[in-house]
Amino acid sequence: MILFLFELVATFAKFGPYASQGIACQQCHMPDRRHLASEKPIIRRSAASFPYRPFRRSFVALLIGFIWAAITGTIGAVAARFVAAPTPGGVSPANWTDLGTLKDIPDAKPTKRDVVIQQDSGWARFNSLRSVWIVRRGQSATVFSATCPHLGCTVDASANEFACPCHGSSWNLNGEKLGGPTPRALDVLESHVDSDMLKVRYQDFKQGTAEKESV
Repeated sequence: MILFLFELVATFAKFGPYASQGIACQQCHMPDRRHLASEKPIIRRSAASFPYRPFRRSFVALLIGFIWAAITGTIGAVAARFVAAPTPGGVSPANWTDLGTLKDIPDAKPTKRDVVIQQDSGWARFNSLRSVWIVRRGQSATVFSATCPHLGCTVDASANEFACPCHGSSWNLNGEKLGGPTPRALDVLESHVDSDMLKVRYQDFKQGTAEKESV
């Protein structure tokens, strides 16, 4: 469309009713180059004697302004789509992920597993790896996020407790806070057992707040 408008301007300037193509002969209105040998002298007129030149210039300027407005509007619309894009990094609506059968998870001992989740990144989705801690007790299990609620470090575990290697926060095997700068307990993830298969629904939670809040 823009290319068409430029061609329209060029055609108007070249062949329009006010285009300058030389002064016509007064006898037959042919271009003056056909009558160089004419008996009557060719009358030359100054640019000021053409009343339509200012109108032609105004029309072309207006048309060029319209073209630039169309280009600017198109660029602005594309930029607005990017500005309104979703914030990168958000986890997609959670799905259930298998963590393994209960018989393969040691009883009363922290067990670490990795899960693959989908993340939204503006205009695309990609897979990302997350870690969880499982504490099994008989036929039930609790699944904790391995992300520290303080500043997002990966939580480690010993036989009796969880600990953050970055800032010294610690929790017992129930996820309750024991000490350190962490503002809350470990984040418990939704989970259930289906035909001896432990499943988890992973979520990310806001860091540095006393209340557990999903993001």
